Amino acid sequence: MASLDFTLPTSLGQISKTHIAAAIIPLIAAIPYLLLKFPSPVRPPKVHPGLAGLPGPDDELRKRLKAIYPENFYEGGAYADLPFGKLRYYVVGGEFYPKLVLICGISIPSPIWKDVIPILAAHFRILVFDHYGRGYSEAPETEYDTMFYTLEVALLMQHLGWEKAHIAGMSMGGPIACAFAVNFPKLVDGKVALFAPAGLMQSILRRLYKPGGATPLGEEIIKLQQVVLPYHIAAVASSIRDGPLRELDYAYAKLGKSDVKVLVVWGTADTVVPYSLATQVLTHIPRAKLITIAGAGHDLLLTHAEEVGTALTDFLR
Repeated sequence: MASLDFTLPTSLGQISKTHIAAAIIPLIAAIPYLLLKFPSPVRPPKVHPGLAGLPGPDDELRKRLKAIYPENFYEGGAYADLPFGKLRYYVVGGEFYPKLVLICGISIPSPIWKDVIPILAAHFRILVFDHYGRGYSEAPETEYDTMFYTLEVALLMQHLGWEKAHIAGMSMGGPIACAFAVNFPKLVDGKVALFAPAGLMQSILRRLYKPGGATPLGEEIIKLQQVVLPYHIAAVASSIRDGPLRELDYAYAKLGKSDVKVLVVWGTADTVVPYSLATQVLTHIPRAKLITIAGAGHDLLLTHAEEVGTALTDFLR
């Protein structure tokens, strides 16, 4: 049998069928691999409806959730059509007041601030919103990690044309506020407030869906969202697995090295994010001002609204 000649040609006239085959066969063989392994074009994630967009008639559970948290819960309500889906937000307070963004925690949407906002609205232009996968906001099928949540705030501020604002975060909203301040420093107006902030816990799975001293309003909203909103549980699970509930030491430390002034407010009876973690926060942010509310649990925004609202107003003014 004659051997194949794979000598490289030095001119066009020397190119034979063997040379052509030697060049083409590996390309043909690689086609299945490329089809299977080559990355697909990036497409927008599938988006699930929020409370207002659920299909079909309202059942009793949906009616109950809407009764507790109606779509017009605050004045100035609207939807922002952002890359991850529609986000429900409210703007409250005087148009020319200093701007303040309030960031919710992992489960309870905007009503968590209901008793604090009337105190703040006398002095600030307030932006409060439902995280994706909660309340009236839609729920994209994506990772609910720290960058996702900081982009959520940045995109919403851009939508409103807000160049900068004070930032306040409750529970999971605390580390979101920290990460936002260090990732988007030019959007922060010099002050950040943290209420019972998460982000430094080592073990969090045992606290999943355990309100731990939540008020009846908080517990009912948590339970109803799990049943009524189709992607709520997945969004919360991703937040626990991928999100800003733990190992955010770097964000706290970087915030501590910045010029941003920081207020920390914590209740001594908090069983969800224990008060003992305040020591770690102050280690990372030595200049932070700590206000301790004796006997307050994790839902201190609902149970101690007067103290919270007064402390935040005094800090920001």
